[in-house]
Amino acid sequence: MQWLRAILDGVDDATFNRMRSQATLHASDEEARRVAEEEVGDAQRLRGLLTDLRRRSDELGALNDIASRFVGLREVDPLLQEIVDQARQLLRVDVAYLSLLDDSRETLSVRAVSGNLSSALHTLQPPPDVGVAGVVLATGNPYWTLDLLDDRRVKLHSDGLAAIEAEGIHTVLGVPVRARREPMGVLFAAHRRIRSFADTDVLLLASLGAHAAVAIENARLFEERRIAIAHLDETTAQLQDERNKVRRGALFLEELTTAVTGEGGLSSVIEMLNATGGHAVAAVDENDVMLAQAGMEQPELWRGRRWTPGGSRASELFHADPSRVSAQLELPGGKRATLCPIRARGQYLGSIVLVQPSDDPPTDIRLLQLTALVSTVVLVTERAVRESQLRERDGLLSELFALDRITPTLSRRAQSIGLYLDSPLVVVAASAPEQQRHPVREAMSLVVDRFGGLVAEHAGMIVGLVSHGSSEEVRDAVLGQSAARSGTFGIVGPVSGFAALTQAHNDARRCVRVLHALGRDATAVTPDQLGPLHLFFSAAGQNEASQLIDRLLGPLLEYDTSRGAEMIRTCEIFLQTGRRPRDASQQLHIHTNTLYQRLARIDSLIGSEWRHDPERALETQIALQLLRVARTMDDVPLRNDSAPIA
Repeated sequence: MQWLRAILDGVDDATFNRMRSQATLHASDEEARRVAEEEVGDAQRLRGLLTDLRRRSDELGALNDIASRFVGLREVDPLLQEIVDQARQLLRVDVAYLSLLDDSRETLSVRAVSGNLSSALHTLQPPPDVGVAGVVLATGNPYWTLDLLDDRRVKLHSDGLAAIEAEGIHTVLGVPVRARREPMGVLFAAHRRIRSFADTDVLLLASLGAHAAVAIENARLFEERRIAIAHLDETTAQLQDERNKVRRGALFLEELTTAVTGEGGLSSVIEMLNATGGHAVAAVDENDVMLAQAGMEQPELWRGRRWTPGGSRASELFHADPSRVSAQLELPGGKRATLCPIRARGQYLGSIVLVQPSDDPPTDIRLLQLTALVSTVVLVTERAVRESQLRERDGLLSELFALDRITPTLSRRAQSIGLYLDSPLVVVAASAPEQQRHPVREAMSLVVDRFGGLVAEHAGMIVGLVSHGSSEEVRDAVLGQSAARSGTFGIVGPVSGFAALTQAHNDARRCVRVLHALGRDATAVTPDQLGPLHLFFSAAGQNEASQLIDRLLGPLLEYDTSRGAEMIRTCEIFLQTGRRPRDASQQLHIHTNTLYQRLARIDSLIGSEWRHDPERALETQIALQLLRVARTMDDVPLRNDSAPIA
């Protein structure tokens, strides 16, 4: 009974050994010694069984504690680290690590390590058919090897061999980690010295692997659920944000509509967008000219000129790609411009431009699109009104110069647009290449807005009637408009009365024809700036010019008409080239000898003084200029003239 009591009391090894020695020492004979030794052996076996049972109970308790701890871990990576830490502590091994299959099940990656000396195991990603893991996954059973490097059953991968050598591992135990009977990985326990694993160790690690599989599966499900909830929250937030943007857009559109129905026009629309976002905003037309702005830096630099931020033009961006709905430009000074086109029935009318710091969040493009939509309505309406006004003004001017007097009805119509026909007026006539007619007319409109009056098209030219200014002031104002520099202008006045107005109109048009005849396009003149050519602005002057032409060039005109020759052209080119025979013959595309023959013929017809006498040469040049201009005018009589002039 003393043995049973000692075992139940859990005496230590020293006390137990002392009791065993005393039992055999006090035996009185051989039979008593034999019985004592049998009792000692039974006690030892019983003590060993109880010790194993206590150890097993402790291990099961530890497993239950570990399982409880696993349940509390919801994130995968911390859970994996806890698994290997507990495996290393529970089996009292040097190293524990866990490898999991990836989604393709073609790679086995080490996800957590405990007790490692290097980082070699952390980066290990061998195929699933090599190493101890290969045996475990192939059989579905635990496997351990006393010395991994000498085990021929285990096929090592080069990376795995390097990691094993770096850690100094010899004995390795691996158990499967399964979820729903499908392998998800392998849990390892390893010694750096050669030591065997007992069956209880294998069973313990396998049990830990089973608990780990459940915990990993739960953590993954929780992670997927967390991600799904986060995605749902994000989607909900996006939908709410979209709803708020739509609500803001609706309110903004309502405010824009209110602004448009007022008298602010495009400026009110641009100011509304500026007030909404606080950023600088501008509207440009199809030629990149700024129409309206709010908050722009130095807008005076761009007013009436092409707006070209960073050297780019909005019209080029949207003409190149008609389907483009927006564009962004990086500007100097850390600024960014967002552009949205204004279109009507596929026609590009201009752009809305919003400028903000480059590091600011992008502006809601829908606000710009709404602004562009409303701006389309504004510009189309303004254009329709403008075209109606232009047609009214064109009709008014045509009727004015078609009548023989100013009627009361015509006077009232003129007064309705701010033009008083009984006051002094400066008349401007202009011509321009077809593609430049609109800019030239707009430039003249700016001049008229400054002085008062009207601009219209009449008989193939752009005509302006300008109040409150002299011809010199109007000329300087016209030349000050960059868009007007491609036009040719004749300016006459100021004049009063219908007859004088009609004559001034004719004289202004005559100035334009004179400039074209002289090759002096893209300039502006008054009649008194034309020198001798002012002769064409009166009947007496026209007769005087005709007589001068006939006196100095009559024989040449008659010769050219009767012979089909080019004596007039030869004479003019010879004088224009400074009377240098080589230059003149090259420009006439004839041989020098041919030129000398022509010069001799000219001398025989009008005398040689035109070549040798400076005063006669000047008179001849003036006569040639008068002839060139006279040929452009139907009301200047010329005798014997049918030949072209250079």
